[in-house]
Amino acid sequence: MYYTVYASCASSPFSQQQLVDLLKQAREANEKLDITGILLYNRGTFIQLLEGDEDKVKALYEKIDKDPRHKLIFTLMEGHKSERQFPNWSMAFRDLDSQEIQQLPGFSQFINEPLDSEQYYRDPMAAVELLYMFRDVVR
Repeated sequence: MYYTVYASCASSPFSQQQLVDLLKQAREANEKLDITGILLYNRGTFIQLLEGDEDKVKALYEKIDKDPRHKLIFTLMEGHKSERQFPNWSMAFRDLDSQEIQQLPGFSQFINEPLDSEQYYRDPMAAVELLYMFRDVVR
């Protein structure tokens, strides 16, 4: 199972309705492609894990890279796992801009770092750990 984790910055902040629309589109497209994953959003920053067939995931990543709603997109890590990490989620989603979310055990302020900060380059596993923390909390 191929996976990729990336971070990107929204060209402009998303409204709640824009996030809902994006999520609906992503879920429909991902179901057709048999891609699963999770998307985190906070104040214009996205961190996403996509998993599935390698060619399909890479094609989707290229499409996202060309989407004018994103800028500063870059891969944090990619590789292969023996099984899906988010098998039942065509696209799990969390908007992290709430006190309730920030009080969860294991919550990291990592996503509040600007994308051009050294933090993303020095410690890409912090993003993955944040994604897995949400997977484990919602199970």
